[in-house]
Amino acid sequence: MRTAIKADRVYTYLLRGFETGRYPVGERIPTERDLADIFKVTRPTVAGAIEHLARSRLIHCTSRTGSIVINLTPPRPLVFGAIILDQARRPEESIFRVMAHEIKHHAVAGHSIVIFRDPSRVEDPNDPGLFARYRAVADEFVAHRVDGVLLMPQLILPNQYVSTTMGVAEKFNVAGIPVILIDGDVVRYPDRSHL
Repeated sequence: MRTAIKADRVYTYLLRGFETGRYPVGERIPTERDLADIFKVTRPTVAGAIEHLARSRLIHCTSRTGSIVINLTPPRPLVFGAIILDQARRPEESIFRVMAHEIKHHAVAGHSIVIFRDPSRVEDPNDPGLFARYRAVADEFVAHRVDGVLLMPQLILPNQYVSTTMGVAEKFNVAGIPVILIDGDVVRYPDRSHL
C-alpha cells in the first residue's frame, strides 16, 4: 500500500476521533509511536498525517506537549476548475491527458476537488462554437464558486493579437477567481498578459 494511502488512513481515523469526541479540543492525540503501532506503519507515515492535520489547523504540535486538538472542524476542500482541451479526442496520445492525471492526483492527495471540462469537439481552431463552450464552462465554474481555475486558452489565430479566451479569463477575474494558464498565454508572444 502506498505511503500516501496509509497516511490518509491515519488522518481519517483522527478526524473521526475529533467528530466522535474521542479526542476533544484541548486533549492530546496518540503519539506518533502509538499510531504507528495501531496502523502497523512507519513513524514518518504517521508524521505525514499529523503534519496534514497541523496544516489544516486542527491540531497544534510541540515537542514538549505533543499534538493537542485545537479545532474540531476540518476546512472545506478546495474546489478547482480545469479547462483543458483534447481530453476526449486522442486521449492515448495527448500530453494534456497526462497533465490532467497529475492535476487529479495532486488534488486528491491535498483533499481538494478538480472539475475537468474540455470544450473542444473538432480539430479546427476556427470552430465558431468553441468560444461559446468556453463561456458556458466559465459560467458553470463561476456559479460553483470554484477556488481557482487552470485554463488552457484557445489558440491565437494568425489575424489575432489576443486569444478569444481573454474574455473568459476576465470573467474569472471579475468573479475574484484566480487563474493559472496552461500551455500558452492569451496574448501573442513575446508579450505577456497579467495572468
